Amino acid sequence: MKRWIAFVLAGLMMFCSLAMTEETVFAEDPETLAEEAEMDGEAEEDPAAYEEEEDPAAYGEEEDPDAEEGSEEPSPFAENEEEEETQKGSTVTSGKTENQEEEPENGNAAASGENEDGAEEQDPAEEATLVEDPDNGKWEYHSASLNIVIEKVSEKVKVGKQKKTREYCIAEIWASPESPLYPVMSEPSKKHPAGYKLVSPKLLQNKAHPVFAMSDDLYGIRLKKYTYKGVVIRNGEIMATKTRNSAKKRPWPNLDTMALMEDGSMKTFVCDAHTAEEYLAMGAKQVFSFGPVLISEGKINPTVLSPTYYPYNEPRVAIGMVEPWHYIAVVVRGRPKGNYAGVHLDWLAQLMLDRGCVEALNLDGGLTATMMFNGKIIETGGQGLRSQGSMICFGATE
Repeated sequence: MKRWIAFVLAGLMMFCSLAMTEETVFAEDPETLAEEAEMDGEAEEDPAAYEEEEDPAAYGEEEDPDAEEGSEEPSPFAENEEEEETQKGSTVTSGKTENQEEEPENGNAAASGENEDGAEEQDPAEEATLVEDPDNGKWEYHSASLNIVIEKVSEKVKVGKQKKTREYCIAEIWASPESPLYPVMSEPSKKHPAGYKLVSPKLLQNKAHPVFAMSDDLYGIRLKKYTYKGVVIRNGEIMATKTRNSAKKRPWPNLDTMALMEDGSMKTFVCDAHTAEEYLAMGAKQVFSFGPVLISEGKINPTVLSPTYYPYNEPRVAIGMVEPWHYIAVVVRGRPKGNYAGVHLDWLAQLMLDRGCVEALNLDGGLTATMMFNGKIIETGGQGLRSQGSMICFGATE
């Protein structure tokens, strides 16, 4: 009898011990999951993580050693193909949504304010003509305050002994105080500023519904993992300040800057020419940091003409100014390398000069390279699309 009682008591003790262990593990799980969820929200990692100094053109983007030369990649345009085809010459009305309060009439098309990303809201009565003709490589937008004309160029060129396709989209943009350049950024958090979190370009586009959007300097990834972030300003707010020393040899990217002033003018500078506070005092509303400078005061930067300065054919992105409120933007495809030529920096600088730019800056290329029109991707660097924290935008369709 005593043995039976002892056996029962031992069994009960083992059961209680197991139950307590399971309860303890379960009690820790929600907290662990919460921490993981917070980390995911605060610091989403870019799937195309890269080393800063290794791939000069694509900002450290690594090529897949197993990828076959000339093989076709999953198309980043697949979402576009699923959407209903837009009629050529269709007309849309841009401006405020119905639930936004209207400003008192002032007799002109002046802006009525700014949205959360700094975009000037347009007159709700303003009608805009929007044309999409991807089969012929043409996209246009015309309104009283903003005009955009985009052309896709595709030509065969000889690279070494091979013939490849050189493809790029070039946008000519006539903006105005009513429809200026503005950034769209991922949401800030308690720990990190806007643009730190890297998300799909489609998600960024859906925040502001810009007519035109393109990739920028990808400052968010430098905030995450690099010592030198560059001088970065968005909507008059300082995002980063630590930059390189121009007196020393600078690795890629050299963090040269392009400042966009309140009067619509753009000016390029060497990386440490001014502090963030000095840019603000000069009237800068946006400062992009990547580099190198392509054109300054109407002349090509001699550095990019050197045959030894990162002499690689790569996907590229650039933005430049013809005159205040008149800009040129370019995205060049360069992947897969077996099919697409990409371009050198000197070729990119010459293109910007030929299109009338007096100031121009090279922005982040490689998998970051993206150009969108009316919510659709019309050009990328090729072979996938990198997550981004911010984009350059014009206009709004909603």
